[in-house]
Amino acid sequence: MNTAKYSIRVILLLSLVVLLSCSGNLKQTGDADACTPDYSDIDESECSGMSHFADTLSVEQYHQMILEAIADGDKELFAEMVCYPLSRNYPLPDIEDKQHMIRYFDTLFDEPFRRQIARLDSNSWENVGWRGWLILDGDVWDTDPCIEVNYSSPIEQKHAEYLIKKDMSRLHQSLRGNWRPYDCFFLDSSEYPDFDYSYVRVDVSMENDPEKEPDYRLSLFKKGTKASDTPSLILIGTREIEGSMHIVSFVFNSDSCFVCIDPQSLEDGKSYFTMTIHGKKDRKYVIPCKSQMQPFLQHN
Repeated sequence: MNTAKYSIRVILLLSLVVLLSCSGNLKQTGDADACTPDYSDIDESECSGMSHFADTLSVEQYHQMILEAIADGDKELFAEMVCYPLSRNYPLPDIEDKQHMIRYFDTLFDEPFRRQIARLDSNSWENVGWRGWLILDGDVWDTDPCIEVNYSSPIEQKHAEYLIKKDMSRLHQSLRGNWRPYDCFFLDSSEYPDFDYSYVRVDVSMENDPEKEPDYRLSLFKKGTKASDTPSLILIGTREIEGSMHIVSFVFNSDSCFVCIDPQSLEDGKSYFTMTIHGKKDRKYVIPCKSQMQPFLQHN
């Protein structure tokens, strides 16, 4: 290990010791000056230890550390730097915690990608304003305090293909054919007792026309139904992508209703399913939703 790399990791270790000791003091004494910086506004359930004290390093040091953790295959260090869950594309499961990240590291980052990362340095990161920093055209993001990974290794892609085939094979016959799963969302309709749907899936058309964006299909399932049942509603719509962070939303419209799905709201980063049912008096529902893996395992 070179001197610069050693120095950064020493700083990191010392920062962790200080953070842990001070955290205990703050809980016991309530003295806001007992330790700095103050991370009381960070959600402990979502962010790991690394995110809590990244500010003790310069941006350049922190970005260099991310690169080295990936390039060196330092699974434990990288697992400390991630906010959980680390999302993966449906139907791959999200990476839920540090131990999951350690087990999944070699699937997430293959050797060719790690060699590519090893050729970069802290100057390779591109700042894109409030969105954070990215490298390799967005394969890895630092969104402060979270790290996002858009890169998908051949190993991961092969596993995704297996899950996709499994997913489609268990759907109702009316939903099979020239479609590919894009995402599935479970709906938290607790604030709307009259809303009778539990989950929705979005599939993308496999008809390849380079001149236009493919169609997207929404399938809405009532409470108590299975993924192998006929959906209560099927709509064809479009996908919209905004900005360099590729914020995705889906829009579906018909004479009877209007549906919009925001998997990552620009306002708060959460996911929402919005449905307006047309009638003499329109009824509008704005429902939190959560992307889930393999609904066919839970709704068969």
